[in-house]
Amino acid sequence: MDATYEPIGIMACVDGVIEALLHYTVIQEAVILDRLTFYRGLINNRQVVLVRCGVGKVNAAQCAAVLIRKFGVHSVILAGMAGALFNKLKRGDMVISQDLIQHDVDATRLGLPPGVIPGLNLRAVSADESLVQLALKCSPALLGVKVYTGRILTGDQFVSGSKLDLLRTLYNGMCVDMEGAAVAHVCVLGDTPFVVIRCVAERSDGKFMHRYKTFSQIAAGNLAVLVREMLNETTNIPSA
Repeated sequence: MDATYEPIGIMACVDGVIEALLHYTVIQEAVILDRLTFYRGLINNRQVVLVRCGVGKVNAAQCAAVLIRKFGVHSVILAGMAGALFNKLKRGDMVISQDLIQHDVDATRLGLPPGVIPGLNLRAVSADESLVQLALKCSPALLGVKVYTGRILTGDQFVSGSKLDLLRTLYNGMCVDMEGAAVAHVCVLGDTPFVVIRCVAERSDGKFMHRYKTFSQIAAGNLAVLVREMLNETTNIPSA
């Protein structure tokens, strides 16, 4: 593929990922749009646009839309942290999105099942299978880290208590975040392949925040390693 005409959008919603990747980037320009700094350049001779997006669905969706419409990216990789919904997931494990649901979308009064987006009649948004498989192929670069594929649930809230059981039973999610399904939604509207990669910060019980700063550095390093390995596989990145 021609690196000039098929850029890859790399979004991160945790400090340190973009900063680590910039060490391997030949930066061509830095553009500030909508209060975000987009770095356009080359990693391993592959055109990329790197950006640290904000927290939450609106910020992430806005960022993804700019990547697609302003920079013409042909695929999107979103990296960040998540809370686990099942005991088998331990801190530091990686979850690669098979599909994503916005768990805080509730149009049941309109006769729609929980999570279905009104107007689109869409509930679970599937990630691009070739990107999922590429992430799995590159995951051995993460020494001692277990990698899973599964459903990621997204909502503008930290989840704890009885809500955890509800998400497990109602949506069969593996972990929860605050951005992934919103990015998936935008990518579907823009016919853009995507994948979301999450490093598990802790079980989603509201008790991990006091460890956040220390662990986020470890998570950011591992996420950056995996994304960089994926970019090294230049011929396997799909285009829209």
